[in-house]
Amino acid sequence: MTKMLKLMLMSCLASTMFTTVVQAKDKTETVEVGFVIGYNDSFVIDGQRGSSVDFDSDYSYGFNFAYNFTNQFAIEFDWLFGSQDYQSSLVDDDGEVVEQINHKADITHAQIHGTYYFSPEDFSFYVQGGGGFSYIDSNIVSGPPINICWWDPWWGYICEGFSDTYSENQFSYSATFGARYNIDNKYYLRASYSQVWFDIDNASTTDVGVYKFEIGSSF
Repeated sequence: MTKMLKLMLMSCLASTMFTTVVQAKDKTETVEVGFVIGYNDSFVIDGQRGSSVDFDSDYSYGFNFAYNFTNQFAIEFDWLFGSQDYQSSLVDDDGEVVEQINHKADITHAQIHGTYYFSPEDFSFYVQGGGGFSYIDSNIVSGPPINICWWDPWWGYICEGFSDTYSENQFSYSATFGARYNIDNKYYLRASYSQVWFDIDNASTTDVGVYKFEIGSSF
């Protein structure tokens, strides 16, 4: 009789815990904001006649905003910024390398994604697909500086010089596979790998792998 009572009590407790966990997992019609730390793989942009740009791997950071329609489907916007060292190989008409330039580029990826979670549980794998733009700034000056002058109420008449740089702003698209864990009803962790493709004028389609770790909060 005592064993039967213990089993009944344990069953009731397990049932209560299960119900609580299920209720805590519900993220339907919630907004989420996350801070992202990324790691961008090295990649190569192949240009015309054998010219190329080789980018080293490096870290990046950004933010993610999501709206959960259900426990398993969300629309997200993420923004990721980083700087990567590169070596640019310049060639002549015969395809021979005549000069190599070493510098650091600023790279930004901003995309809208559709996200599908395989399970509504606290731990779940997920996939994403999306598109947006990728911006690469070579930080190499493309022309003479432009001087802008103005009157400042504190410092008087001020002039500053600004220079344009060679840059590319192109459409990009991506595919992502990752895993998510809900720490509690408010905070979560995600880890993922994304493959990003983008087209560059006068070069072949380029792809880069991006590893991301995210910590966020639900509202």
